[in-house]
Order: sequence, then structure tokens, then C-alpha cells
Amino acid sequence: MYNSYEKKVTYYSNINIDSLLYYSKKIEKLNDKCFSNAGKTNIASAYYKLGNFKKSEEIAIEVLSNLKGDNTSCDINNKYNALARLFWIKNNQRKFNEAFNYLNQNIQLINESLKKLDRANEKRIFIKTKLALLKSNLGFHEEAIVLIKEVIEKYSLIEYGNIYDNNLIVNKASAYNILGESYFALNSINNNDKYLDSTLIYYNKAFLEAEKFIPKHENSLSFYHLRIANVLIKRKQYKKALKLVNTFDLVKKSQDYYFLKSLIFKNLKKEDSSLYYSYKFLNFNNTSPNTEKNKIVVYNILANLYNDNSKIDSAFRYSKLALDMLERLNKSKTEANKTHYLYDFNQIQKLNDSILNNEMNKKNKLIISLLIFVFLFILMYYFSLIDKKKTTDVKQPQKKDYSIHIEIEEMVLKELKKFELSKDYLDSTFSIHQLAKNLNTNTSYLSSVINEKKGKTYKQYIAELRMNYLLNLINKEPKYRKYTIEALGNKIGYTNASSFSRSFKNFTRLSPSEYLNSLNNDVT
Repeated sequence: MYNSYEKKVTYYSNINIDSLLYYSKKIEKLNDKCFSNAGKTNIASAYYKLGNFKKSEEIAIEVLSNLKGDNTSCDINNKYNALARLFWIKNNQRKFNEAFNYLNQNIQLINESLKKLDRANEKRIFIKTKLALLKSNLGFHEEAIVLIKEVIEKYSLIEYGNIYDNNLIVNKASAYNILGESYFALNSINNNDKYLDSTLIYYNKAFLEAEKFIPKHENSLSFYHLRIANVLIKRKQYKKALKLVNTFDLVKKSQDYYFLKSLIFKNLKKEDSSLYYSYKFLNFNNTSPNTEKNKIVVYNILANLYNDNSKIDSAFRYSKLALDMLERLNKSKTEANKTHYLYDFNQIQKLNDSILNNEMNKKNKLIISLLIFVFLFILMYYFSLIDKKKTTDVKQPQKKDYSIHIEIEEMVLKELKKFELSKDYLDSTFSIHQLAKNLNTNTSYLSSVINEKKGKTYKQYIAELRMNYLLNLINKEPKYRKYTIEALGNKIGYTNASSFSRSFKNFTRLSPSEYLNSLNNDVT
């Protein structure tokens, strides 16, 4: 019975999600624990394809919980599939640290269970494909390209097991798509047309590989056209791109469809159409892996359109949304550069400032005379103080004035508490400028409050937060005691092992190695 249902699951996997769910639930209800968990992993896959990442994640975690301590071949294969599903979920949510954690667990599982895992060597290659994807997502495109080319060479040595070997097909197609995406990203960074040539080559290879699906993948052609449309837009061939987008079938009225329409019409100077599709995109309920990145672009399109039409309030609103999302999504310059069609952070910031300046100019004419009057009054008061000082020869010792309004001080302290809970301080790229912006204050006020109320500099304050977090982690979770010094430093935002070691010793009076040894000795 299981084999019959499993064939149905394989058949419908890429052509009918309802049927996939139906037969997966049939497997789940079988009176066999291992088969039941296999059914659950297939259900998780179905919800993933529907874009319901939350439900998919819940089921995959349930499977792993069900399999604790179970080590049959069937159980291990279910563990592998559940971990792989969790990887894809976290990758599409752009939670790359969590994605890497699940990938690493799969690597360990393969190494520990080579004889019990079906086609273990192939799965090792699949793992490398996923690792290359992570590297590309994190902005290490050259490294991703080198790794994925090695992977493709190994794929050529694998023989297809049978006509339903879609797992191998999808991984090989994914490898070619990763190459295409990596070259596309390099073009965005370097603006070199040769990268687009490579992009097209590997998109074509990915499509040809996807055509081997039996039965045919229902969306492969539409997704291929979508990728080609991206390249055409990059080459400013907007009419060709529009023609191609209009041929979309199964992805019509999808979020990607609305996004491309918005972008194309903006570049064709058709403002009304661009506005229409921008709002269609923003009102779309489902999400895709690129949703957040694309939102930045759409927000910026709207900001420019409204600014060109002197609708300052709306322009500023969307400009601010673009900046806020960009800062959340791209905490490093590398990640920001990777964002497709990004108008560059500086350009968005310039638009934001321009909108603000336009608004301010309206107000300046109304208050300029008042400002002059106030300035003259202050000037006269200042000179009167100088005259008074001339009457005494006694020089009073100078003391730095801590003159921040109490309400500002309280606000900064309140926001600092939230900051300490957020763990943003673990980000290596996080700066005092970023923190000041998040707290709606300036760096001078922020530094003064930290110095006065925390009794330390900003650097000392951040270092203390990081060290307290790490010490709590390694004291509570012994697994972190096996990490290298460099890995521990990276965990809390240090990019250099030496600077981490110095900071650690300043805080604990012990080197990281000495501290870890003391903990391990306590355990033994």
C-alpha cells in the first residue's frame, strides 16, 4: 500500500498540490510509525509549496521529535528529509544562520549513517548545492560559483535511477539556477555585461534539466520566462520584457508577475500602470523568497512617482519604508549590493532627504524672521554675559556639561532596554550610528547617556552585552564549548579572533581557552 501511495506522491509532487496532500495524508494514516512520518514529511513539502512556511515548519519539527532515538534506515531517511525541508524554509525566510544550522545537522546525519541512508553520496552532493545557495544568498557569489561548478561535475557522474528520479533532476536544475543567480548578482554589483551572458547560459541549462521531470513540472516554463524577463530588464529591453511577462500563464497574477509589471512600466514612463501594479504587488497575500527585497524596489518606485508629482507626504512615507526595510534586510554592504534592481542605498537616502527638504522649504519662509529675532536676542544675551565675566579675575574650573533634557534621557534609556533584549548588538556591522537612528536620537546624545548612566563608552557597553550573552550561552549549553575560538567570536559579532580574545580576557580576566577548560574541568 505504501509503495502505491508513494508513487502517487512522486507523480503529483510538481503538478497538483491537492493530490500531493491527499496521498501524503493516506501514507500518514498507515499503521506504521516510519511510513506515517514519511507521510508527514510529504505533507510538510506540500505546505511549503503552497507558501505556508509556518505549517510546513511545524510538521517537520514534529517529525524530528517523533524520531528521537530512532535509527532504522527508514527513520534516518525521514530525518534527512525533515531537516532538508527546514533548511529550505529558513533559507526562503532569509534566516540564514538557522538554515545553516539545519544544513549542518544533515551533514552530521549523513556522516554518522552512511550505510543506513539511501543514496548517501548523492545526498552529500545535494548538501553542497545548498551550501552554495547559502553562500550566494549571503553575498559570497564568487565562492558560490566555484563550489557549484564542482558540484555540477559530480552530478555528471551520477546515473539516473529511474524515470521518476525527480529528486536528482531538481537538485541539478537548482545547481544551474544558483549559477545563474550568482552571475546575475555579480552583474548588479559590477555592471559587467559578460555576467549576464553567463546568467542566460545557466538559466537555459536549468530549464533544459527541469524539462526532464516526469510528469512535466507545471511551472517550469513560467519560472524560466520570469528569470529571462529579469535579464531583459537588466539590459533595459523593457518592451521585450513586457512581451515575455504577458506570456506568463501559471504565474499570471502572482506576486512576481505584479512586481515585474510595476518595474517595467516605471521604466517605460507609464506612471499610472506602474502605480496600479505596485499596489497589486503590495496587496498580495502570499509571499515568495524575494518578497522583501522586491518590496524595497516597489517602495522606492512609489516614492519617486509621488515625489515627481509633488505629493510629498506619500513620497516621504514610501521612501522611509524603503530605507527601513533595506536596513533590516541588508545589515551588510554585501547583502545590500545583492538586492536585484536596487537603486542603491545612497540614492534612496538622497530621495528621502530631498523629500524632507521640499517639505521644510515650505515651512522655512514662514519662520525665518522669527529665527533671526531669536538669534539676535541670544547674541545680545551672550555679549552681556561676556561683559559680566570681565568684572572678575577668578577663573572657575571647567566641567563638561551633561545637558540632555530629562525626557530625551528617559527615552534613550527606555529604548536601550529594548535594544539589549533584541540582540542586535551581536551583528558585527552594527554601529553607534545605526543604534542612534533606531532610537530616533543622535550619536552625541546616545554617547552622553551611555557614558553618564552606564558608566562606560559605547564600545565598552557593546562588548559587555556581547560577553554576557556568550557566557550565558556556553554555561547553559555545553555544545558551544566545543566551538573554536573564532566560531565563538563570530557568534557574538567579532570578525577577528584576536580582538575577540582580547575583549574576552579584559572582561573575564581569562582567555577563552582558559575559561572553556575551567568549565570542562568542572563537568568532569
